[in-house]
Amino acid sequence: MCKSIPYEVVEVQGQWAVLEGTVPDLRTPPLNPPLTKGEVESGLSPRGSKHTHKAYLGLLKNVKAGDYLLVHGDMAINKIDKDEAETVLRLACV
Repeated sequence: MCKSIPYEVVEVQGQWAVLEGTVPDLRTPPLNPPLTKGEVESGLSPRGSKHTHKAYLGLLKNVKAGDYLLVHGDMAINKIDKDEAETVLRLACV
């Protein structure tokens, strides 16, 4: 199954964004309970780790530092708010 991962935009470089976020370790079996908000914000979880990534912004408009994006591979596919980003990430790590 393919998943899109939420990231926060750190910097926009033309049609590309430098992103930072907590990436779930999808190689491990599902664990319960879901990640806490603190684990998501700190990146301190055995089920995920802080990660810097670059994504192409060709599908989106008016992206700026501080925005949250859903990213699949190297393509930003949607802008979302911070609460939705945290919810998606917690659910991806269950």
